[in-house]
Amino acid sequence: MQTPLTQQHANKAIAQEHAPEYLDCLRALARELDRAMHSLADNTLGAFEDSVQRQLALCARLSSLVARHNAAPVVGASGTAPTDEELSQRIADARANLLVLNRTYSALLRHSGRTMQMFAGLAKCYGGYPQPGVAPSPNLSTWSSQI
Repeated sequence: MQTPLTQQHANKAIAQEHAPEYLDCLRALARELDRAMHSLADNTLGAFEDSVQRQLALCARLSSLVARHNAAPVVGASGTAPTDEELSQRIADARANLLVLNRTYSALLRHSGRTMQMFAGLAKCYGGYPQPGVAPSPNLSTWSSQI
């Protein structure tokens, strides 16, 4: 599953002047995806929400870089040089890494959603009393889980 950014711009070269910033943004987005996955695994909602906000900001920054690149005049008319081969390869590697992380992140989010649906179903099946000792009758046992 590709993000709209990688889908639309995977094969477009970016101007030399924007390439280092573009590469930095790709790498920062990969770090944020990794951070978000660890936040989900550690069950730290605050860190997860912070990471999602940073992901949104990085995606907006990447979009603006690509928009600036697309709005620039044709190469040669403005003197903008295409990116060098080494930088182009690092950008391609960062895109590939980001794609793998994006797929993993997507699968983790789907799995987390199914897990929450399962917990909600269990709570409903057992009368909706997810904490021990809060059932209307002391003889009725309920379940408890840390979510």
